[in-house]
Amino acid sequence: MVTGDRGYRSWALKAQVAWRKECFLRGHRLVGVVLLGYGLLRLMERDPTWRLLVGQFREIWLFRIGVYF
Repeated sequence: MVTGDRGYRSWALKAQVAWRKECFLRGHRLVGVVLLGYGLLRLMERDPTWRLLVGQFREIWLFRIGVYF
């Protein structure tokens, strides 16, 4: 091992750890979104009020991103 590469190896390891942490958090958020969507779907199946509420949120969201009917 060359003595001058210790700083680079430390930087590379820190970058690798940061990348792994970012990927883990991204996956964690994705799982949370999927579970939330599944829970809302189950609520909409049982309670028509939730179906109406989710429909209104969908219209608001589509309006905000510029999709008009």
